[in-house]
Amino acid sequence: MDKAKRASRTVVALWTAVLLVAGTVIVVLSTGTSQPALAFQQVGHWVYNAAQKALLHVDGGTKQVDAKIDGVDADPGSQAVQGDRDVYLVSGRKVIVFGKSKLTVDDSVAVDIGDEPVGIEVVGGPYLVYQRAGTIVRFGKGMTKVAVGGEVTHPVATPEGTVWVNRQDNRALCRLQRDKSDVRCPASVPDGHSGALSVVGDDAVFVDVVSGAAHVLSESGLGKAVQLGVTLPERAQVADHGVAGRLPVLDQDRDVLLLTDVSGMRAGRTAAPAVPIALEPGDYSKPVSSKEAVSVLDHTRNRLLTFGPDGRPRSTTELGKGRSRMTRGEDGRVYVDDVAGERLLVVDVDGKVSQVDVNAKTPPKAQTAPVVPPQAQLPPPPPAPKPADPAKPAAPPGAPASVSAQPGNSEVSLSWAAAPANGGAISSYQVTWRTTAGSGTSGARTVAGNDLSARIDGLRNGSTYVFTVGATNSAGSGPTTDSSPVKPSSEIPGEPSDVRAEAAADGSVNVTWQAADGQGHDVTSYSVTATGADGSTSPAQPSTGTNATIAAGVLQVGQQHTFKVTATNDLGLTGKESPESNSVTPYEPAAAPGAFTATPGDGTLALAWTEPDLGGGDLVGYVVAGNGVPSRTVTTTSTTYTGLANGTARTMTVHALTREQGRTSGPQATGATATTTATPGTSPLVHLTGAGSSGDRQITVNVNVDTRGSGAVTCHVVFNGATRWTGGCAGAQGITVGGLAYATTYDIYVEGSNSYGRGPASGHASVRTNDPPPPPRTVTVSKGASTSRPGECGPPCNFVQIEVRNFAPNATFRVDCDSPPGASYWNYTLRTNGSGAASSAVCFYGYGGRQVAARVDGVPSNVIVW
Repeated sequence: MDKAKRASRTVVALWTAVLLVAGTVIVVLSTGTSQPALAFQQVGHWVYNAAQKALLHVDGGTKQVDAKIDGVDADPGSQAVQGDRDVYLVSGRKVIVFGKSKLTVDDSVAVDIGDEPVGIEVVGGPYLVYQRAGTIVRFGKGMTKVAVGGEVTHPVATPEGTVWVNRQDNRALCRLQRDKSDVRCPASVPDGHSGALSVVGDDAVFVDVVSGAAHVLSESGLGKAVQLGVTLPERAQVADHGVAGRLPVLDQDRDVLLLTDVSGMRAGRTAAPAVPIALEPGDYSKPVSSKEAVSVLDHTRNRLLTFGPDGRPRSTTELGKGRSRMTRGEDGRVYVDDVAGERLLVVDVDGKVSQVDVNAKTPPKAQTAPVVPPQAQLPPPPPAPKPADPAKPAAPPGAPASVSAQPGNSEVSLSWAAAPANGGAISSYQVTWRTTAGSGTSGARTVAGNDLSARIDGLRNGSTYVFTVGATNSAGSGPTTDSSPVKPSSEIPGEPSDVRAEAAADGSVNVTWQAADGQGHDVTSYSVTATGADGSTSPAQPSTGTNATIAAGVLQVGQQHTFKVTATNDLGLTGKESPESNSVTPYEPAAAPGAFTATPGDGTLALAWTEPDLGGGDLVGYVVAGNGVPSRTVTTTSTTYTGLANGTARTMTVHALTREQGRTSGPQATGATATTTATPGTSPLVHLTGAGSSGDRQITVNVNVDTRGSGAVTCHVVFNGATRWTGGCAGAQGITVGGLAYATTYDIYVEGSNSYGRGPASGHASVRTNDPPPPPRTVTVSKGASTSRPGECGPPCNFVQIEVRNFAPNATFRVDCDSPPGASYWNYTLRTNGSGAASSAVCFYGYGGRQVAARVDGVPSNVIVW
């Protein structure tokens, strides 16, 4: 390669490094000394594209790929985290290290941990937290492994670089500080409680889902509990970071995203009501916050949802096929990519979503710069490229949406809606007025940009005025908005006073006040306006007296409201609004408890249910009742009745009692009732009272059945571990089991079962069956050897062969030779051997056509024909 080309490559490499470093925000962190410590806040996001075998860097501002490293062989789905100088790609049990300045592999480090880690980009890092292994790996100055001591939950990191985890085994809340190599655990989760870690502002916090409170974590331990004002589910998915004073919490069980108020945590201020965001039923990811928006992945419909801190939707983006994951970058943006790295979305701090073309042409791959002697001169770098998407300059603000003018005695009270800022903060509002009738004078006033109201006094009663309001920002003044004509008067009624509100148990609110001064005229009507904690207002409620009832359903339950009242006299003139009332939270009767079940036991019923929608109120307790049992009130979602009669059906009911949030007294609302029916009972007892052999290969088992008041019983008779008889049984009875083996000893027990299950065995017996009967005695005759018996039988003569079997051994028996059968013509005796057998041929016969037989000890033989 010639010198010119080498110089050109050197310039490219150095300029790439300059551009990458230029995209890094320098942050000054206090280190407790007189000198500040420099830390680098990384921008953009690195993603591994398995198809291209490339590691890509995406600029979050331009939404473009601005750097690419080719030839990277890693597992699909490998995650990348970045530090000041390097990028770390996690592939299996190793981490590949790439230098940012050269965009080449610098090292490959064996981590040898099988978990998939949680990557954290934060000053002093980055970190990889291996949850199951309980190990934190820090990169930056080499690799540092820190053992926590046990399995940990999902980690969080504060802006100054401290990583917090919760140990699963001993519930300790532990932290690893920036540049430290030891883990300290200054706090622990209280027994019986559980929750998640998050970061609010500069503080790490522990969100206790059992008590519905949050605690700031510090070296001193668990801070004071600050109630979030909302019931949190046990499976709550808490975002790692807050957003604009709100902490997102996903209630997966109810498909609701809750934006809880954490703006007053440091001051210990009571939280405002949470902002609920209803989601379609489905499977959702843990929410991830940018600086001004919250993002949630809808895995069921494969789309990305973003919302503002006020709960209003910002965007809905279809994701296409494949599972996606979200990462919060150190630049405050959220990056959404699929496992293959082929699709990437950038969620800006305000919730706007942009798609990145990962296949777009990227800058040339940088090469390692050759060593240049100190005296060598490098050509100057090219001029910095013009940003692809420069920030849009501010424009003059828009007009206020509306201007309201309320007349008084020589004065007018004004209020207006904020003007659109158009990229520049509102610095002030200009209020001018002019007369359209009468002799009043015009005028002008400037109010601060964060004020949306003004009181203009010194006006002339009886003159008609029109008021004009406009806004100013750094780009100039915007268009104005006029009020309706308004006429101050000394006859305008005064303000109602002592406005009080009380929430009723049916969802309505009762408002009372002291009558206004009619200024010499009769007050003919009053109007009540409600303002919610979210700034929303409800239409005025008319009244002719000094009280009004706002019907159930008009106000949002569970949200705090205050009330103001105005008076109108018989001249049709309406006075100023009263001072604000006390705040109340409307509530209505709770829904019926869900999944109400009754599990029967021996004289018991174990009842359980799930918490219902409490209708915006606080739970006082659950009232449980049933036929034949005393009612009781409990605060848990389960209770057990004991001492009940088995076999008697019980119809049980449960409903919630609620009252207004934050109150310890006041009217209670009775919620809808859930009902279930069950019958207490238990498995039976069957006592084995005896057993014995009762016939050829059969045994009779005697039992006594105790139903225990729980219905019909089935007996199971078990012989040597195998059930030999099953059937209904009751009281004292004998059960005969036949077909057993001869001369066999059986271990016997009996169990009983019913609709509640199988009861225990009670008693055992050991019984031997009878011996088998002896084989039958047999006598067999056949024609034996021939013989010559002159004068006794005609030729041919033969002996009668007699075979004896199964007789008593070594015994003598009489033998009768018969012809015909039963007619003895000769007898003699024979003796059996030790096996009870004998064979003899004493009798003979020689007459053809005659029947011949024998009897031995009276046992007849077969018959043969001679």
